[in-house]
Amino acid sequence: MRALLSALLLTAGFLGSVFLATLWIDPASTRETQIALAIYARVVLVKGLLPQLALALLLGAVLGRVPRLAGRGGRALLRAALAAGLAALVVAPTLMPLDLPTLPAVKFRGPGNFAATVLEMSAAVALALVLPEWWLGRRRARVPVDE
Repeated sequence: MRALLSALLLTAGFLGSVFLATLWIDPASTRETQIALAIYARVVLVKGLLPQLALALLLGAVLGRVPRLAGRGGRALLRAALAAGLAALVVAPTLMPLDLPTLPAVKFRGPGNFAATVLEMSAAVALALVLPEWWLGRRRARVPVDE
């Protein structure tokens, strides 16, 4: 359930931000820019954010077994940030530069561009990991227990 909520939250948030970007497009270049944004959205989701989320979910489960990272609240946020960051360091240099038939390669323009991409992706994935955990944790805490 948490993984599905995380994937839906990440996808909706990212596509929502791409949609908002289309609102500020110059009307003269609308069609070309919309095509470019559609390609960008597909590449970033399929080759970046969703694989990073899948790997971060696995890493988060492993990190949750570390006593100092186990728990809720700030520890859950730290665990999500670490898992998302580590996953980004795997996904960004391996999957994103691949040139696939329907998904063009992402070319980083130097270490600064790579670092910015990793940070942006990690922030989105960390939030997608921790928000459902916090929401589901609160819902579980409200369930009355019969004694």
